[in-house]
Amino acid sequence: MKFIYIDTCVVLDCVFTRQEKASPVLLERIVEACKRNEVKLLLPRVTLLEIFRVLDEYLETTLALLSEIKKTIAEIADARGLNRGLKDTLTKAVNTARKESRNNVEDAKSLICDVADDGSKSLILEIEVNDLIDAVSIAIKGDKPSKEKAQWGLLQSDCLIVAALVRFTESHPDDELIIC
Repeated sequence: MKFIYIDTCVVLDCVFTRQEKASPVLLERIVEACKRNEVKLLLPRVTLLEIFRVLDEYLETTLALLSEIKKTIAEIADARGLNRGLKDTLTKAVNTARKESRNNVEDAKSLICDVADDGSKSLILEIEVNDLIDAVSIAIKGDKPSKEKAQWGLLQSDCLIVAALVRFTESHPDDELIIC
C-alpha cells in the first residue's frame, strides 16, 4: 500500500501560496489520488489537530494584516489625496483577498476532513505511550526536529509526529510512505 503524509507547513503553503513554488492545487491532487484509491492519506492525530489550529491562526494573522493594509489605503487617500477610483480599486482588492483567504482555509479544511473521515481513504495514527517517550527522547537529545527546549518544552508536536511516523514505517515495512 502507498501512503502519503502531508506536513502542516505544506498545507499552509498550499492554502496561502507562501513559497514561490507552492501549488494551491497540490492538496486537491493528493485528495483526488486518495479518492481514486491510489494512495492513502497518513495523518498522525497530532498533525490533524495542528493543521486546523495553524490554519486558523495563520488566517487570523493574514486578515489582521489585510485590515492594516486597508487602513493604510484610507490614510494615504486622506493624507495624500489618492483619487477615489484608485482608493476603491485597492480597497476592493484587499476585500477580495480577505474573502479568498477565508474560502481557501475552509476549502482546505473540508478537503482534509473529507479524506480523514473516510477510513478507506486515510489512516489516522493515534498517539501511543511509546510515541510520547520517543518524542521526549528526541527533544532531550536535541535531535531534529526538536526546537529550543526552554521555549518549546520537552513534549513537542513535531517530535510526536516523527515518533508516530517512525512507528508506522517500522510496523509497515512493505508499504511505501511519501512525505510532503
